[in-house]
Amino acid sequence: MIILLGMFIAAGFLSAPAAGETTAEIKDCKITVTVKLAFKGPGATSEFINKTKRAVSRKYNIPGFTYGGCKCPVKVEVDIIKVNSCPPPNDRHCINIKNITIRPGQFHRSWVRAGKWGSPKIRSGDGEWNKDDSENVIAHEIGHLLGLDDEYSDVHIEFTIYANGSLVITSANVTYGSMNASAAQNISMGFVNSSLSAWNLTPGSYHINVSLPNPGVNGSSLMGTAAATPNACVMQGHINKICRDAGIKCPDECCCKN
Repeated sequence: MIILLGMFIAAGFLSAPAAGETTAEIKDCKITVTVKLAFKGPGATSEFINKTKRAVSRKYNIPGFTYGGCKCPVKVEVDIIKVNSCPPPNDRHCINIKNITIRPGQFHRSWVRAGKWGSPKIRSGDGEWNKDDSENVIAHEIGHLLGLDDEYSDVHIEFTIYANGSLVITSANVTYGSMNASAAQNISMGFVNSSLSAWNLTPGSYHINVSLPNPGVNGSSLMGTAAATPNACVMQGHINKICRDAGIKCPDECCCKN
């Protein structure tokens, strides 16, 4: 998600400790992926739990995704309980839900620590979200608990505007993500160029921190910077990766049912 001049609430993905659980199974040619969550903290209200369930339903289930040549239907479910402390008494991803009011010039970065699929399970740990996170931010973080990676990189850009109107990117350093230096330079130039008219800057030197989509990422991807927009989408490729990494197969006999 975008962080521009400290004005947007962003979400991130960290490497994992060892607790918590996401599971996947296939039964009667239907694939179910379940994310088990424990919410704690002042923002862990019934309203927030319902918002989380709504976010998953709208982004992962309403499109009606399938997997495999025989098109086994895929459903993502969340199983949520409220707890007083972490780790919870059973295998769940434990998320601390903050109750922070974001004021102009501030942002809160929601995050999770998530592992990778194995046998078919993700064992993971913890995270921190905010009660005012949008459904897109919540669905993005759920994506990490499903084994999906961020599709953006954070870049610190330094640039100079000269009196003749010319623009020079003096540096574009990736502070988070997988974007290489060459791509960061090129994408930063395009981003700054397209934003200059809105910024209305006078000649001088400037620096900003911004999240930029990785090369080749679909502009509507929920796991990229599009998560900052209302129309961000889970892609079929995301569903394919989740099922493939979980070791789930849609058997040939399911072609007769689907």
